[in-house]
Amino acid sequence: MNLMFVHDVRSETYNEETFARSYGYKIWEERYLPVFNKINVCFRNKDTNVDLNGISDKSSGPKVFFDKRIGMFKGPDVFFSRRIKNILRENIRNNDAVIVRLDSFLGLQTISECRKINKPYMIELVGCAWDSFWNHGFLGKILAPYLFLKTKIEVKRAPFVVYVTREFLQKRYPTKGISTNISNVKISKQKESDLNGRIEKISRLGNKIILGTAANVDVKYKGQKFVIEALGRLKKQGYTQFEYQILGPGDQRYLLDMARKFGVENQIKLLGSYPHEKVFEWMRNELDVYIQPSLQEGLPRAVIEAMSLGVPCIGSDVAGIPELLDKKWVFSRKKDKANEISKLLKKISKEELKVQAIRNFKTAEEYDYNFLLDKRFKILEKYKDFIRREK
Repeated sequence: MNLMFVHDVRSETYNEETFARSYGYKIWEERYLPVFNKINVCFRNKDTNVDLNGISDKSSGPKVFFDKRIGMFKGPDVFFSRRIKNILRENIRNNDAVIVRLDSFLGLQTISECRKINKPYMIELVGCAWDSFWNHGFLGKILAPYLFLKTKIEVKRAPFVVYVTREFLQKRYPTKGISTNISNVKISKQKESDLNGRIEKISRLGNKIILGTAANVDVKYKGQKFVIEALGRLKKQGYTQFEYQILGPGDQRYLLDMARKFGVENQIKLLGSYPHEKVFEWMRNELDVYIQPSLQEGLPRAVIEAMSLGVPCIGSDVAGIPELLDKKWVFSRKKDKANEISKLLKKISKEELKVQAIRNFKTAEEYDYNFLLDKRFKILEKYKDFIRREK
């Protein structure tokens, strides 16, 4: 049985190899190929002359094929593009199963095409359409109500839905279909040595405290600017011990401008993009506190990954983040965000860091990869059985 997989994520092709951040080949190999014979992927795509090996995640490989005809597009254009609709229809006809990851424009259009021919599909709901677009500029605020209602309708009537959260997305986008919750995080068996090493690292903590965020740097709702503003306010109060390392792809100019605006250029390090394996090394070896200041998320994978290493974490109260963190380390996105972050940073102590390290390490055990993989295989097999009965 062949699978069509759809999402709006940006991919780039170099020398016939396709790269997509957070979509390394192992995702296909471990999560889907044990259940399906072949995967045909529809992402945004463009060719590049830049060798992305060691920079991004290589996504192509045996039995995984990318339809590069999709090309790059502005989100809403999908709803009006006859060319893209025809490509989607062709892929839907030529594959037995369809998995759509939402929120995404390409995903919503794929669902519409599936419904026209009564093709059974599965939704992987990884984010909230309202939060995503409402926090994405003026056009986003225009689109948010429509996309929220459209997503709500499609999830409600979908035959199968996989949620990444335990509660948040389920309450906002309930379904009448078969559902389960499975995080997209990949945590192999945790090592006590990581927790012990973290406790030792905290004990040796000097005057400098390194904060870090892993997210696209040119997506404003990821919220890195609020941390930068918080550091600027703290600097005026005499707190200059913080360094903020920002990991992720994208145009860095906006965040550099923010750093200059708040006078903290020397406290900000923009690291660019790392392959996924190197992100763990960075979290383990460099960070004292991981911070997720987002205005929109599903269940942020990077937070769980940091927790699995015993890294203390601060996060906003968006979506599934409060499901993960100690409420004392969660700030309200409805208040003065920079001020909220400043107050949390000023309260950091070695004793509290150790408490959070132990607490986070234990909580991350609930996201054991093999356990989640087993849950995924079970619902995928139910989906396949459903497809066979519908034929």
